[in-house]
Amino acid sequence: MQMSKIIKHMIRGCGNLHYCGDHPGTAFVFTFILIGFIVGADKGGWKGSIIGGGLMGLSSMPLYLYGSYERSVLDEELTKQNREFFNE
Repeated sequence: MQMSKIIKHMIRGCGNLHYCGDHPGTAFVFTFILIGFIVGADKGGWKGSIIGGGLMGLSSMPLYLYGSYERSVLDEELTKQNREFFNE
């Protein structure tokens, strides 16, 4: 699969999909990053908050984006099956 298609699926899967709904991990990831900002700010001010939030994002975003990709591919397959079923 082309890299541009993979990125398209990752971005598309972050939002609300017709058959899959909202991404269940969105609130968790943003909360995780916010906790990193708060803890980093407590330990090192502005620099610490940026580093803390960035590290939390680096640790949680790969799983979130992988889930987004899988959701988007599933939604695309279900849409295709639905169109084939109702067009026949």
